[in-house]
Amino acid sequence: MGLAIDTNAFAVTATGIANFVAATPFTGDVANVRMFNSPDTAYLLNVGAFGAAVGIVDVKSPLMHDDVWAIRTNFQASNATPLLPFSQSNQVFSQDTLNYSLAGTSADVYTIWSSIFYSNLPGAAARLHMPGDINALIQAIMVQEVDFTAAGASGAWASSLLPTVYNVTKANRDYALLGFTTSAAFGALAVMGSDTGNLKVGSGGTANAYETRNRFVDMCGESGYPCIPVINAANWPATNCLVANNAATTADISLIFALLTQNLSS
Repeated sequence: MGLAIDTNAFAVTATGIANFVAATPFTGDVANVRMFNSPDTAYLLNVGAFGAAVGIVDVKSPLMHDDVWAIRTNFQASNATPLLPFSQSNQVFSQDTLNYSLAGTSADVYTIWSSIFYSNLPGAAARLHMPGDINALIQAIMVQEVDFTAAGASGAWASSLLPTVYNVTKANRDYALLGFTTSAAFGALAVMGSDTGNLKVGSGGTANAYETRNRFVDMCGESGYPCIPVINAANWPATNCLVANNAATTADISLIFALLTQNLSS
């Protein structure tokens, strides 16, 4: 089954708290729901926004509750925490275009991020699992450091291969990504490689470790969907960690993995 999570980022320069400005996808990202076949389903897992000041993020389409207000929610300054309940994800439909916009302090640059879960996306085969698939198999915790120094800018994801700082993985073993911590807040974090179906699996880059240290496990527990990426050590050298932000990003990121006692079949 072609499980997938697709995380995209959008840039917007706000013109005032009363004015909603349409957001532009980062390079290579899309606003539309990818094509899939019935009776397969897709859900907007969550959305968030990041900027130096407070604002309001808006997501709508004719196929959502309405195409005027739909999902419109406030966010805090410098805090990209997920804004919606994972437990009640909003269903989205094949090839629908989601309209992202934002109202914020005049002239401030913001980043919006969103993640969509697909039950079966043609061409994708992400290794996504539930906690029950991995809990009994956890042998040890391993933390992979990934550092970004003034990397990236609004409109483009910054990326770094997982083993850029070091690589201590056990050959050909499976590792489950549980969560992460970061030295500084930014818009969004994702991992991407062959084990994620070459799509970005990610979430908001808040600096609150309590929120992020178990992020992908928590996403499973609340949503009921498999959200824990499993990456094999053989694919480590070609797997990227990526960050999206409203300006060049400097952050030391710790990706929290669990080494599994046996490899999973998918």
